Amino acid sequence: MKSIAITSGKGGVGKSFLTTNLGWILAASGRKTIVFDADLQLANLDILFGASPVHSLQHVVAGQVSLRDALHPIAPDLHLISGGSALPSLMSAGPKRMATFFDQMEELGSDHDFILFDTGAGLDSRVLAFLKFSREILVVTTPDPSAVSDAYAIVKVIFNRKPDAVVSLIVNEVSHEREAIAVARTLQDTVVTFLGKAVGFSGWVRQDSAAAASVRNRRPLASTDLDGKAVSDIAEIARRMQLSEGDLRRPA
Repeated sequence: MKSIAITSGKGGVGKSFLTTNLGWILAASGRKTIVFDADLQLANLDILFGASPVHSLQHVVAGQVSLRDALHPIAPDLHLISGGSALPSLMSAGPKRMATFFDQMEELGSDHDFILFDTGAGLDSRVLAFLKFSREILVVTTPDPSAVSDAYAIVKVIFNRKPDAVVSLIVNEVSHEREAIAVARTLQDTVVTFLGKAVGFSGWVRQDSAAAASVRNRRPLASTDLDGKAVSDIAEIARRMQLSEGDLRRPA
């Protein structure tokens, strides 16, 4: 199972929208996928999917059900693990309890291809366990200068805590490819100059008015708009995720 954490330096950059649609597209391509709501402050993936899970991490942490029992079916080959209100309790748990929890996640890998962790914005210390568990970390930003600055800050902390991390960028809400490439190059050059590290570039997502409507309708855009700009771009990111174990290339 390929474990991927999707994070950002600030809120409002479309991280959860990206996560739900990536999960949908990966599952639609036949890859058994789990979308895991790891947002410590605002667990809302169930809302974006229009789902009402019977169990959430709250029940797992309480010992009422196993992590596998908390899997909620969204579509063929796609399951959600809802955050509920349990994550702060989980991440303050002791090492033994945490080890048991991550052992259960390892067990899910026997019959799943991907697990996507949708973390909260910023880098609360409680999120680090999910980042350390992940084989790849996708940092989402927009072209907004404050979002780019916060993305660099998050990359810096990630490498400080996990020097061997495989980190890649996604630039959301761009007008065109050139804008995305310019943002990615700026971030990559800054990381190389000041951190001596390489970060990849997993792709971009163009601005699409249908995205906001899909959030209001509580349905992944990929489930209704196969030919739209945003869905086409996310599908390309999903394709690269399936082909690569962590692409450290520069944008062309």
